[in-house]
Amino acid sequence: MASQENLTANPLLEKGQGNIWDIAFNVNELDKILQKLIDYRVNNKAKIIEIADWYKDNLFVEPTEKNIINVFDLEKKK
Repeated sequence: MASQENLTANPLLEKGQGNIWDIAFNVNELDKILQKLIDYRVNNKAKIIEIADWYKDNLFVEPTEKNIINVFDLEKKK
């Protein structure tokens, strides 16, 4: 739920908007958007998986020791 009167911080990328997530500004929009998202989920399971995989592949990293060292810049400087 977003506000038209105040700043609304949205942490999501545009990828999947209208398919796996969306923004509503009032209760009337919320009902319509919720039904649209449910219908999309029921009728587009392969596309949902594709979008989820995109988010996983582009926004997450496996927490290996090497990746943790890189992400937090823990490599010892010489």
